[in-house]
Amino acid sequence: MASALTCNRTAGEAQRFPSESIIPAFFFHHGNYIRRRGNLTWLGLSGAALGSVLSAAFLVPDAKAASNTPVTAASPGSPGATSTQPQESSGNAGLKVQNSTEGREPLRPTDASTYPGMQQKARTSGHGRPFISLQNGWPTINLSWLAPKKPLPEQWYAGTMIGYSPAFLEGEGGFEPMSIGNLPVGRFDSHGRQTRGSSMKTFTQDEWFKQALNNRISVVVQPTWGITSGGRTAGGTKVKSSKVQFNDLPVDLNYRFESTYSPSLTAYMGFQAPTGSYSNLSRASEAGGTGTWNLRYGMLLQFVQPFFQREVRFRIWSFARTPVTSARLRNISAYGTGKGFRGSAHPGPYGTNGITMEFGITRAWVFGLDLFNDWSSSTKVHGFYKNDPTKHAPHRTGWSTDYQIGPTLEYSYSPNLSGALELVVTAAGHNTPHIVSPQFGIYYAW
Repeated sequence: MASALTCNRTAGEAQRFPSESIIPAFFFHHGNYIRRRGNLTWLGLSGAALGSVLSAAFLVPDAKAASNTPVTAASPGSPGATSTQPQESSGNAGLKVQNSTEGREPLRPTDASTYPGMQQKARTSGHGRPFISLQNGWPTINLSWLAPKKPLPEQWYAGTMIGYSPAFLEGEGGFEPMSIGNLPVGRFDSHGRQTRGSSMKTFTQDEWFKQALNNRISVVVQPTWGITSGGRTAGGTKVKSSKVQFNDLPVDLNYRFESTYSPSLTAYMGFQAPTGSYSNLSRASEAGGTGTWNLRYGMLLQFVQPFFQREVRFRIWSFARTPVTSARLRNISAYGTGKGFRGSAHPGPYGTNGITMEFGITRAWVFGLDLFNDWSSSTKVHGFYKNDPTKHAPHRTGWSTDYQIGPTLEYSYSPNLSGALELVVTAAGHNTPHIVSPQFGIYYAW
């Protein structure tokens, strides 16, 4: 599930927002991140502080310290960001895409300390283990201070629909079809006040696939398609339902620094290919892409701690996407242009930050909670209308951001087969749609 961002957090990530166009583009409606440069840092520090406080609260003082997580059984999982998500288009403001669900979980090792085949002691240049060192020739980071202080019970996870997951072990893989609906209930304006918004509903289907290349590196591919139902824009214009449209395709490589299941730190690096339609459309609701190549990157921290007689798993992430090309536009496009338009668009950076908490109820049942923020900087549109050359259209969209909450119920039939049901709700934001998004996924690991 996700843990797996489309803008979802990408067109290849689980889409979460309604739109007049199903294009995954955070560009228009996410974020005052650039304007408020401290936003990402503040959220990251807040998440880290929350994780530290909660982990400290769950530690057992008199338990014998252990540098790695003891585990007893394999556990299925969910991906992470995000994030794919549908998009929303509001006139010339453009479209919004959702974060992805890009990261399911790897199977948990049966070894009680580290992943198999990775027991070699880190080489050090001095006494003790350094913060950054080499292990079996791979860079590693010392996070032993986050390791649980007592043995943990066997716990199976399905993973949430929004969160991300660490790189898998060699030979492991996972597949998860995810269904995401987006029901608009309004819109947050530039001052954060709720106003009337588009009534168009969207449905997105993600096919998430992840395969380990070795014990450190995994590859993630997430094709996504969606449809937009009939409805009206925020301005009252009636819009016809769209045909099935494929979105842009995200491809990521994951590198895990730690050899342990908990704690672990994973780096994401990849790209998003412009495979979705975005220009010369018959209507705006047919948009499914951005027309630009995007660089995708981020970090994921995972650790597990005791929670009563079970355990709680934390995942803290921060991901961003940076467009590296511009989109050439003709006529109706995903960027809000109309018939006769000729020009180009260059979206700004966009991304997501958040924390996932999963509380074990029984071995098979887990309650998960996603708390996350999506942001997007402005998009520049340049050009003119062919039928009126004097009507130039230099345009810059506004920044946007949203804060969302997603309670999740996870059930695992076995360590390899699981499912999750999540309801994502926009709690606050500005220049962004107010949506309710039911999401469902079935995950199979091998």
